[in-house]
Amino acid sequence: MRVFVVIGTGTTKFECCGMFHTACETLAAAGNDLRISDLHEMSFDPVSSQKNFTTVKKGNLKLAIAH
Repeated sequence: MRVFVVIGTGTTKFECCGMFHTACETLAAAGNDLRISDLHEMSFDPVSSQKNFTTVKKGNLKLAIAH
């Protein structure tokens, strides 16, 4: 089975991510095709902006914000 694991804390190298490491080790040991995405390592910005929409002319993007 293919498994995609996402972590966003930026602490994949530390003990506090025990559940993350245990899950990955268990899934891999069971023969799964494991892919990991570390959002912190990728400098992921959770706030969307114009830079994420390269096909929209600058200034034409209006983001709806739910309150």
